[in-house]
This record gives sequence, C-alpha cells and structure tokens, in this order.
Amino acid sequence: MKDDFDLTPRIPETAKTNAVFPSNEPASGVLQDGLEKIERPVKVIFVNDNVGNLTLMGDWILGCFKNVTLYSFASGDLAWELLQHEEPDLLITDMHRPNDVLDGWKMIPLLMEKKVKYPVLVLSGCMLFNPDTDHPSLKAVSAHYSNFLERAQQFIQIKALCLPIEFERLGGEIISLLKKDETGTA
Repeated sequence: MKDDFDLTPRIPETAKTNAVFPSNEPASGVLQDGLEKIERPVKVIFVNDNVGNLTLMGDWILGCFKNVTLYSFASGDLAWELLQHEEPDLLITDMHRPNDVLDGWKMIPLLMEKKVKYPVLVLSGCMLFNPDTDHPSLKAVSAHYSNFLERAQQFIQIKALCLPIEFERLGGEIISLLKKDETGTA
C-alpha cells in the first residue's frame, strides 16, 4: 500500500567518503541553463551502495534542479519497492553492489520485463577495461557488460556512463534523457 511505504532517508549525514564524483559543486554555465529549462517537477531515484556517492550526487541533483524529488537508496531492493508504487522521471543506478540482493545486474532485467517507460542511467566503474593495464580476463567481463546493455536497449531507454565522470558531462546526459522523456522520443 502506497501510504504504508517508508520514505525515510537512508543516507548518514556524515557519509562523504570514497566518492567517485569530483565535487558537490552545482553546475554552471551552459549546463545550468539546460537544467533550468526543465521547469516541470522531476522525480529521480538514485541507487548506489557507496554512501559517499549517494550524498555527493544527491547534493548535486538537489542543487541543479528547480523542482526535484530525489529518492536515494543504498540497496536495490529498497529502490525496487518504491518503483512498485512510484514511476520516476529518471532512474540512476550502478551495476555492481556486492552486498546487495538486487544489484544493477538483477534490477535491469526486471525493468526490461516491465518495459518501463522512464529512462535509466547506469553509472558504473566496475566494467572498464584498459588493455594496457588490466588483466585479460577483465576483457570478457567488459564485453559481457556491453552485450547486456545492448540487449537492454531493445526493451527500455537506457544509457551507460563510466565512472569517474565530470558533472558537466553527467548533467548533459541527464538533460538529454529528461528531454527525451518529455517528448516521448528515444
């Protein structure tokens, strides 16, 4: 039941360590202009097991959008529970959450099965492969990740970005996804 759902924040106020975002500075310049053009209320669900990332990203999103409701979760099962009652304008998730029952690898197929209409932005650093420095076995993992996302694109609007990422690029991708969602085009 929607009224019984607990939306209590689950992010400790002091959790600002080990984050992969460069700062919690609000966007500026062209990016800020683009964010300000999205005047409608925006609902964002952000799932990441790193509480530092949750805090920094949450602060940044809240500082950029005029009218945003942000739900941040350190576990996919809590986010999934909310997704059964609420449809966001954007879902942002990472892929690899070792201690999570419902990480990105498991959540995305569920989203595909439901054929959700909202865009999904995957932010993940676990699938990068550098042939100069990484062990060859990581190449197979990276290829699997790419194939997985290509298959998902047949069912849902999904975009993947590798961490670390600059806020200017991240903001541009968010604007693009939200504008596509407004117009109904992919």
